[in-house]
Amino acid sequence: MNVDVANRLARRRRAAGLSQEALAEKLGVTRQAVSKWERSESSPDTDNLIALANLYGVSLDDLLYAEIQDAAVEDDDGIDVDAHNESTENATDSADTEAGKPDAQSENESESNSENSEDKKDNFHIGPDGIFVQDGRDHVSISHEGIHVIDSKKGDTVHVGWDGIHVNDQHYDNLKDFHKEFPQYTNCKGDKKSPVAKAWMRFPFPVLAILAYILIGLATNMWLQGLFIVFTIPIYYIIGTFIGTRSISSLVSGLYSTGAIAWFCYMAFVLNQPHPAWVVLLTIPLVCALAAWAGHVIGKRKPS
Repeated sequence: MNVDVANRLARRRRAAGLSQEALAEKLGVTRQAVSKWERSESSPDTDNLIALANLYGVSLDDLLYAEIQDAAVEDDDGIDVDAHNESTENATDSADTEAGKPDAQSENESESNSENSEDKKDNFHIGPDGIFVQDGRDHVSISHEGIHVIDSKKGDTVHVGWDGIHVNDQHYDNLKDFHKEFPQYTNCKGDKKSPVAKAWMRFPFPVLAILAYILIGLATNMWLQGLFIVFTIPIYYIIGTFIGTRSISSLVSGLYSTGAIAWFCYMAFVLNQPHPAWVVLLTIPLVCALAAWAGHVIGKRKPS
């Protein structure tokens, strides 16, 4: 986890007047897990991030990216409880490290293995609050407030929201300023289209398709059947996109979806047999999901 995010989690806990033990009890995790989050040694999974945001009464954006002032909570005797708890936690961590007892060591190793398995676990959540993906220690969230990415390998935190782009502690008001700072990202792979792809996408194919429909209708009076020429328009641009991106999964998904819809329309409106032709429409999401999965697997196998 990014160090800045870890520090924000610690400040949120202190501002809420909670010790690491108290927070761990509320979340149903161990104190060592909370300690590792705040020392940037591991990351909370998606469920724990959502639980933390609900506990503190803030959004995930505020939890991970908003700065707050540290708050010290004192008890009736005037003792800084947060400082006392913090020193106790540090002392406990040191004691666990220096004890060297077999039982304690075994427990710590078990806890470490549990945390590592937690880091490697993938989590996926879709709800009214947005889409959240946890891939090992990497985290991606998409909500109405923006897009947030945590790259654990590089230690980078990126936030794209209504107020601009945040990369770690740097803020950029717009893409133009961002591209000035990071010119290497100005032209991504997808933007480097081949001359053939550019010419393909510029060609006014829809005009040609409409003219062909009119000519066929006038010559054969098959106005209804001729409407299927319209389906060549999305097919044309699907092929053009494939020429530029070389994405086989997108090509398969696009061609199959268009073909399935065209076949159903033919069965329903030309042959008057909508049933059971409608079943083909149910196969579209299945084929698209399989194509996306295959593309993901193939992409992982390619050498970086």
